[in-house]
Amino acid sequence: MSLRIVVDSSIPYMADGMPLGVEAHYLPSGEITADAVAEADALMIRSVTRCDRALLEGSAVRLITSATAGFDHIDTDYCREAGIRWYNAPGCNAASVAQYVLTAIARIALEQGLAPEDITLGIIGTGHTGGRIYQRAKALGMRTLLYDPPLVAAYDEHPDWQSYLEELDSKGLPRPYLAELCRLYEVAT
Repeated sequence: MSLRIVVDSSIPYMADGMPLGVEAHYLPSGEITADAVAEADALMIRSVTRCDRALLEGSAVRLITSATAGFDHIDTDYCREAGIRWYNAPGCNAASVAQYVLTAIARIALEQGLAPEDITLGIIGTGHTGGRIYQRAKALGMRTLLYDPPLVAAYDEHPDWQSYLEELDSKGLPRPYLAELCRLYEVAT
């Protein structure tokens, strides 16, 4: 018996990479319905496919993989209840987005005759994408201002936040500065 997978046909390169013993059914996202997944063991989807009770109940699906960073299209409570494992791909496009952002900044800098050290870059959010932008901007010599409200709150609650921030510094990872520091910089310039 082969593994049956329903694959969103818009996911690139999937048709070239299925191993032996996998029966893959490639469908446009709009055709991934309860009837289409009834006999499937697994789904490979994008964010346009809502994976909830209406789609999955009564199906053979035990695994969902989403080729997206987010997972708000997956009813995680229902999946847990039904014994369906799921995975998403956080950070999957982070390097590409960071390259795009820095390329756009470089173009503007060239047009305006700015050197990297003349540029101050504000980054809101220091996760997968913001962290990569930060690392590249710092390597180019840009001044960076970082702000990540959820991380600031988490660090404030961390029992030894100072050593945690020092650990981030030692690894060259971004530090989520408080908004007050951004405002102080704005006043000084």
